[in-house]
Amino acid sequence: MAIEEHYHESLEVIDQVIKKIFEVIYGKHRREVQLIKHQFPSEDLVWLDKTPIITFSEGIRMLNESGWRTEDGKELSDLEDISTRDEIRLGELVKEKYHTDYYIMDKFPASARPFYAMPDPNDNRFTNAYDIFVRGQEIVSGGQRIHNPIMLEERMRQMGVDPASMEEYMEGFQWGVPPHAGAGIGLERMLMLILKLGNIRLASMFHRDPKSFPAQDQPMVLRHPEASTLHPPWESNSTSANEAPLIERKFQELADLIANYGDATSTSWFDERFQVWRDVNTGAAVAYVPINGYAIIAGNPLCDVSQYPKIVPQFLRWLKKETRLKPIWILCCLEVEDILGEKLGWRSLSCVAEERVDPLHNQAASDGEIARKIRQAENNGVKITTFQFGQSIPGKLQERIDKRIHGWLSNRKGTQIHLSHIRPWRDQRHRQYFYATDRDGNICSFVTLAQLSPKNGMQVKYSLDFPGSPSGSIEYIVTHAIQTAAKSGVKMLTFGGGATATLTPGHNISSTKAKILATTYEAIVKQFKLNRKTEFRAKLGAHEDPVYIAYPKHGLGTKGIRAVLNFFED
Repeated sequence: MAIEEHYHESLEVIDQVIKKIFEVIYGKHRREVQLIKHQFPSEDLVWLDKTPIITFSEGIRMLNESGWRTEDGKELSDLEDISTRDEIRLGELVKEKYHTDYYIMDKFPASARPFYAMPDPNDNRFTNAYDIFVRGQEIVSGGQRIHNPIMLEERMRQMGVDPASMEEYMEGFQWGVPPHAGAGIGLERMLMLILKLGNIRLASMFHRDPKSFPAQDQPMVLRHPEASTLHPPWESNSTSANEAPLIERKFQELADLIANYGDATSTSWFDERFQVWRDVNTGAAVAYVPINGYAIIAGNPLCDVSQYPKIVPQFLRWLKKETRLKPIWILCCLEVEDILGEKLGWRSLSCVAEERVDPLHNQAASDGEIARKIRQAENNGVKITTFQFGQSIPGKLQERIDKRIHGWLSNRKGTQIHLSHIRPWRDQRHRQYFYATDRDGNICSFVTLAQLSPKNGMQVKYSLDFPGSPSGSIEYIVTHAIQTAAKSGVKMLTFGGGATATLTPGHNISSTKAKILATTYEAIVKQFKLNRKTEFRAKLGAHEDPVYIAYPKHGLGTKGIRAVLNFFED
């Protein structure tokens, strides 16, 4: 609850609620209490109209003065937490002095409280935190929480908690939270102690066991640990990220971030039209293209998935404040779509999917048509040259391939739809190249694999079949590239995004509107044959992994659709 002046405002409310629970149990349910006493004998709980409140230091002094000692024979310290054994003895002393089974202990030491406990303004060794006890055992832990996000993050680091692991928790504080206090009441524990049941399972309708907790995925090892966004390069053990001077920070290389966290869309960010925003605290990156008053945001943020809940809203706040552009987010994963749809109320849909292949289970060899074309290419004397991963390409060979690419581009007709320009020689240290030649030594096909995050594996960035190439050369070189990736240990390979056969609604789209959109989309797919590449890739064993388009309510319209089309058009 929000507090006006003092955290004891919450304590007074909770105290009244708990005593009302006592009254109802022993008043309205006296018959049930008496029945339980036959199997679990106990005396009625005793409480006072004015609940005694003692400080933690006073409680420790009562224990020490009574002659009570730790299991090691030492006096208790008021800067360390106490055990259940100590709590029970203190409850006996309070019963003797105040004649009550119910009391409150305030001002717990900082060492015995979580990172979010507000320090005592008069002595930061203690906190504005309290416990409430019944029959000498704690039933409630509460107090004032830190509401300042900067102070909260600093406290996390002091307590050895990684702020990156608490992104969802931190998000609300970054939006703004008033001073507040509260408590977590263990109702089962309270019932167990009131009735002296002896085992909390007897007070629980559905108790937990070790199988109640979901299994956790093992974190993947980054390709470039020095380019982590969880532990950015300017972060050190002695200096927090908040204290490091911004002017001294050198952001992680974009190419390294793509290799650590990227998807197929990220490899297009090298194009000059993309503007890349960087988060000053983590180095995370988000790319967008300004078009006619809109910001077309392409792909996922380059950072750890656990940081999405913080980075996505933070970027959108910056975009609104600094650019005034209207955001449309395209080709984003389910995790980003969920943040936009659930937390920000955006609308979303999917008509594009990443076409992924498991290189270890390549189906090309079992497809009769592809196998026949590969044999044709071999019979026609097609030879494939493979460069090792990260190996640079000689300048003269680059010129020969560039010449063939120029001819291929000139041979295309009509409006072209693409995500990025063909620039194969960028970031060669994260790429692998293959080219095929015919009997006369002419380059007839070309494939580039680009390294993505460990989870996403690699992307078939370019697969070009040049004019006049022998039949089957493109099937031959693509299959060879997939097999090479499998031998190098790559577990996932993507061809990038492709149009799906149907449109799937996401968040906040009515069923009527979804039906209209789906019908219109299916007609467009058939008319323009948007899924031709998808059908070929399916023969290679590709399966669809949907990506989404998301936009704020009333944030698309005719102009927004035109901006998206302009983004893709050549």
